[in-house]
Amino acid sequence: MLKETLPSTLFYRLEEGTYYMIVTIPDDFPENITTLMDKTPETAKLLYTVNSAKNFE
Repeated sequence: MLKETLPSTLFYRLEEGTYYMIVTIPDDFPENITTLMDKTPETAKLLYTVNSAKNFE
């Protein structure tokens, strides 16, 4: 389930171990993803932050 949560809550829960990873969809993602078939497509990036205590790095 996709859920929008306040950044302060996300990072708190990441540090306490409730979350394993935070995935952030940048504001320009929808705009960039629609350029896929253009002659000069833009890179659509997803950002992620992992809980290093869970050995995902």
